Amino acid sequence: VKGDPSSGTSLLSTSIQTAMLMTRIMTPSGHQPNQPLDQSQLYGSKIFGFSDQLDTINRWFPQMQDAEERLHLANKRSSNNIGGDVKANMNGQYWQLPEMIGHNLALNLQVDKCSSQDPGANTASDLIIATAALEVGFDDPKVGGIIQHKSPRSMASFLQRKGRAGRKRNMRPVTTVVLSDYGLDRWNFKNSEQLFDPVIEQAVLPVHNPF
Repeated sequence: VKGDPSSGTSLLSTSIQTAMLMTRIMTPSGHQPNQPLDQSQLYGSKIFGFSDQLDTINRWFPQMQDAEERLHLANKRSSNNIGGDVKANMNGQYWQLPEMIGHNLALNLQVDKCSSQDPGANTASDLIIATAALEVGFDDPKVGGIIQHKSPRSMASFLQRKGRAGRKRNMRPVTTVVLSDYGLDRWNFKNSEQLFDPVIEQAVLPVHNPF
């Protein structure tokens, strides 16, 4: 996903919108499908959002809470509020798919964060905004997707983050990378195969460095 620089909004707002929608295309919490196939094994019910910048996490988390708890932005995309407004639907403001899956857009997501300043993760959360603190050693079988805000600094780290989703066999995890139109972000957008089929460079240990 690439943010639109002409919109006059920051790239973080694109990640917020992405997290709002992506979490709502997962299996609804407590959903009991009528079909014999257990849908919860195919798609998880929660999302991890990653950034390499602690400052970004400290801005993303409160703004995400604001979008969910004060502004109720997802509810404004529901069919009850859009009604028959065809123009709003064409502009992407009608989130039909989450409603078809079974999500109630009037319900807010439970959002939490995990970083060096806020260790630990609330497993009851629908969405966890995190730094590298959550990329290794935390296995939650309900995680169905991850969001990477801007290009990852390290491909090895990015693979670890992708690996947080789809811990169950048969699960179909989703990875979304939100990129800007500048620098490494732009290069990765035009060469996205490098993100999803990366070449990991060999790590070198400076054995002659006494420190």
